[in-house]
Amino acid sequence: MSKMTPIKVEYVFTMKNHRLKAVAEHCDLARQFTFYFDEKVVSERTAAAGDILTDDDCIRALVESYCKNHTGAYADLFKNHSDMVHLVAKTIDFKIENFGVILFTHVTVEKGKYTFMVTGNEGKDVFSGSFVSESFSEVLEKVRICTTILVELSNGFSENINELSNDKVEEWIKWD
Repeated sequence: MSKMTPIKVEYVFTMKNHRLKAVAEHCDLARQFTFYFDEKVVSERTAAAGDILTDDDCIRALVESYCKNHTGAYADLFKNHSDMVHLVAKTIDFKIENFGVILFTHVTVEKGKYTFMVTGNEGKDVFSGSFVSESFSEVLEKVRICTTILVELSNGFSENINELSNDKVEEWIKWD
């Protein structure tokens, strides 16, 4: 049975020449939310452990709470100038465990493009790709189609594994 464990969710925004970040780091018993303005920590909050699917709601609620209870540039920015703030990227990191195999996944969502990288536990094996898309549901459909094709390829490879792995050139000319 597969188990997905969230590690981190990060949003990156720009506002004119400024860079803002909202980060949710998942720990065993809690989530740590940190807000940055030009790489300077503006606010930190700890919340109960939760599902990665609720991070967006928590980030929004914590920013709204911050703006209600604080003054200053960061609070003013979200109270009065949120139309000038633009989302640049969202990254999601999580761990997948399946029958003792551990994979680390890093997904980056940018406008019109979704990129992913899956790394093995030792960091030696990497599988990556990107999909041009305007919605996550379109990406999921493309991933579904891609994995279906890969399963069919895998079945074909396994039927012909000896022929495919027998490299006549490599037997004759060795790798440098």
